[in-house]
Amino acid sequence: MDASDILVGVGGLFWIACYICIIWINAKSRATYSMPIVALGLNFGWELTYSVFDLPRVISSKSVDPSYIINWIWVALDIGIVYLTIRNLKTSESLEFQSSWVRKHIYKTFFAIFVLSLSMHLVLKSDLGSQNGAAYSAYGINAYMSIAFVLMLLERRSVRGQNWFIAWSKFLGTFLASIGAYIGGTTSASMVWLYIVCAVVDVFYVILVHVFASPRISEKYRGIL
Repeated sequence: MDASDILVGVGGLFWIACYICIIWINAKSRATYSMPIVALGLNFGWELTYSVFDLPRVISSKSVDPSYIINWIWVALDIGIVYLTIRNLKTSESLEFQSSWVRKHIYKTFFAIFVLSLSMHLVLKSDLGSQNGAAYSAYGINAYMSIAFVLMLLERRSVRGQNWFIAWSKFLGTFLASIGAYIGGTTSASMVWLYIVCAVVDVFYVILVHVFASPRISEKYRGIL
């Protein structure tokens, strides 16, 4: 196992920690959810594609990459996140999507997002192969997810459903995996651009979480955002 594999693996562990924290927050409070819905659907579709649908390739290769094991752990944790997100949006205690179409039709909405996500990832996997398909789609999702987390935080004007642990583990998970992927040879211009976008937006998200969470930050500075 080289430095690239270690960095990608440690990044995966940070994401596992992030998922566990999201589950803990969502299980504790029915009033909110922590991961943007579209990002959750895209993420879940990716994880199924590169765990369940990648199983024949792994069996034929007669070797199991550590990142493949991490993918299965992500699937298991994401099942919990999907369940809790839908549960919390359906409850009368929810503070999100009040009287909106999304909340009323959350099952149909999430199912449609998931089907589109899964089909997209399967097509990319078929066209680009497992390694390139996984890399491009993973970082494309991460870039979108980073932006979605920022927008969700700004929309709520609070850290409801968020905390500093989610922000930092999300940032470190993607950042370390990006360095590992780069060292490992995934250095195309488009991938480097995605690494940078994810890092910059994630740092901004970390700053925002600390701004909205700290009572010592004056309303003057919050008003700028």
